[in-house]
Amino acid sequence: MTAIQKRLFNWTLVILWAGVIFYFSSQPSLHSYLPTFWDVLFRKMAHFLEYMILSWLIMRGLEKMPGLSEMYLVFIIGVLYAASDEYHQTFVYGRQGTIVDVGVDSLGALSGALAYLKNLQILGRIPK
Repeated sequence: MTAIQKRLFNWTLVILWAGVIFYFSSQPSLHSYLPTFWDVLFRKMAHFLEYMILSWLIMRGLEKMPGLSEMYLVFIIGVLYAASDEYHQTFVYGRQGTIVDVGVDSLGALSGALAYLKNLQILGRIPK
């Protein structure tokens, strides 16, 4: 795979994953039929993981070797996408956008970027 093909593939994954997030946000109701505590817990975990994966994919898609400045950029992108996603949910019947979910999403985005950098350190691709 050439460098251009790899880059195109990586950014295609980012776009597809952002589409998955948008799709789930467009669903009027995603009831788990679990007791309230577990339903809320699983929903927040899903928010966290969605954005953790998104930021990991964005970090992977960066052309040069990612570092702290790229991590901050990815975090800002994650926060902005989370805010726009929650705003989008205000137009979906049965859904609501909340600042709490933006916070959970943002923590997921930060965690994904940090995990990506830590993974590169473990693999010896960036200094510790």
